[in-house]
Amino acid sequence: MDSLTQIILGAAVGEVCLGKRIGNRAMLWGAIAGTIPDLDVISNLWLTPLQGLVAHRGITHSLFFAIVFSFIIAWLVKRYYDSNWYTKKGIRRLSALLGSLAVISFFGGLTSLFYIFGVGSFTLAMVGGALMAFGIYVVYRTWKYYGLVETPIDIKEGFWPWYNFFFWTIFTHPILDCFTVYGTQLWAPFDRTRIAWNNVAVADPGYTVPFGILLIAVSLYHRESAMRRKLTTLMMAFCIGYMALTFVNKYYIDQIFEETLQKEGIVAKRYMTNPTILNNVLWSATAETDSAYFQGSYSHFDREKKFKLVRIPKQHQLLGEVEGDSTIEILKWFSNNYYSVLERQDGKLQFNDMRYGVYNATKAGIGEDDFIFKFVVVKDKQGRYRLDGDAGRPPAGKEKEMMAMLWARIRGI
Repeated sequence: MDSLTQIILGAAVGEVCLGKRIGNRAMLWGAIAGTIPDLDVISNLWLTPLQGLVAHRGITHSLFFAIVFSFIIAWLVKRYYDSNWYTKKGIRRLSALLGSLAVISFFGGLTSLFYIFGVGSFTLAMVGGALMAFGIYVVYRTWKYYGLVETPIDIKEGFWPWYNFFFWTIFTHPILDCFTVYGTQLWAPFDRTRIAWNNVAVADPGYTVPFGILLIAVSLYHRESAMRRKLTTLMMAFCIGYMALTFVNKYYIDQIFEETLQKEGIVAKRYMTNPTILNNVLWSATAETDSAYFQGSYSHFDREKKFKLVRIPKQHQLLGEVEGDSTIEILKWFSNNYYSVLERQDGKLQFNDMRYGVYNATKAGIGEDDFIFKFVVVKDKQGRYRLDGDAGRPPAGKEKEMMAMLWARIRGI
């Protein structure tokens, strides 16, 4: 999922593991550990975009990495506290500053949601200012009464408590990513299969925002406070309960899609469903037949209990003979073989990842700009395919229009 959610999850798991003994330091270290797997994006500096597809959510998102790397970071952190560096005023101020920036960034991030859903600039400024003011107030209260790293205490945790702490704060990151359609190479480097349960969007404020607010509420109480323990229990109950409900929701959606296919007389070889971005209300579905995909969407606010489908031809033959072509093989692997091909207006071929569907599946005639995740491919002089440009972005200048379409469909329009 998105980085903000992973930071919140890491901090929450850190609180569960060591919060009672080391206070908000557990949240701070948990937030840091929760971001570590996503540092694989640094490899994009020297990898090609195609290689980056393989590398992202690869080895750093695996069980193997969590087991091995936790030994290293647990040893380093234990050395850090054994050396008493953390008692130095400069280190504590730096930690408090980083924590304060994280809190303010969180509330600033909420503001962007209003822009996404088309709220006017004046309202955006008012809401954003209020959220930022509240964020600063939370930081002030935390720093003044408890401190984001609290009053210095003697931390003498052994190696294995730290190892347990970092294993779970790191490993829950790829587990959370498994809930999304993008998937995770959980068994790397031994198996490149992407595990994807398709029940949560890559970014879902309905999950992230309440989770983050509960985390901040927990941080305001002393580490030995009974209220802190109650809020921690509530926070984790929400975290687990929300995910459980999305599985129930997915089962319900699957039944509706199967009924839709039956009513339409479509015999599918396989199908998949997944929520659209930023919500768990509007779902996308893709069914595969021999020659085409039937793609559509359904919102819980739709009047008719039925997916609205369009037929999208596969047109795999446009690629020609591709056996052994590394670019096409990687794209087929990445899309789990849910892909269609079309010829663009500029004459180039477009490889469409059908797992993500299209922006608007209710209109007649799906164009090249309607696919959410796509790759433009061209042949080089040796007759091999290569990527041309970025993938999965709306056409320049149409971002707001695409988000308006999404918001309309969420509301059942």
